[in-house]
Amino acid sequence: MDPVHGLGCNNELPTCVDSDNWHNPSGVNCAAYAAEGHCADGKVVAGHEWAAGSKFGRPEDNCCVCGMPARPLTPPSPMPLPPPSPSPPCVHTEVKINWAAICSKTYCSKAYMESLIRKSQQAAPC
Repeated sequence: MDPVHGLGCNNELPTCVDSDNWHNPSGVNCAAYAAEGHCADGKVVAGHEWAAGSKFGRPEDNCCVCGMPARPLTPPSPMPLPPPSPSPPCVHTEVKINWAAICSKTYCSKAYMESLIRKSQQAAPC
């Protein structure tokens, strides 16, 4: 892979793109770093190390010509999902329970069963 342009074996699209609107504290951008000879071939030129590092805004992390690592191109953002459909209106239905049949087979009371139903309705209100 070409370390400056990010071209692969089959000349794929470049994957190294200079950081948007980057410039050092003196206003020098990536193109000027190359033109002024501070950087070449994906690294800071020997003797020009003074123009790199945090004091100069880290051109080695922002400019391809200075050694910014090639990164995969960012794919376009997916289209936003449509808003969810409104929920159907809630319909309360009266539940008829045959207490005699239920309580004859279990040890329960009508009050106990009603409390269970009430709790289930409160746990999942409309």
